[in-house]
Amino acid sequence: MGNVHFWNNFSFILQAAETNTGVTTLQINFGSTVLPPYRVFKGNNYPLVAGDIFANYPCIMTWSEYANGFLLQNPG
Repeated sequence: MGNVHFWNNFSFILQAAETNTGVTTLQINFGSTVLPPYRVFKGNNYPLVAGDIFANYPCIMTWSEYANGFLLQNPG
């Protein structure tokens, strides 16, 4: 698959398997292609803190080219 490019402001929803315990990254797999982990942050480029993501909770993620990571739109 080569280089994978996310479009700026590309959004998707995923369900968290676990509650986060602090700073968090997200790694996406496309079949046999495994992307590197990208950091997840909240508004104003702040890192996540424990409990910003809840287990079994839908998380709205948006790719940010500026931050080179995923913005969690609905932190806990």
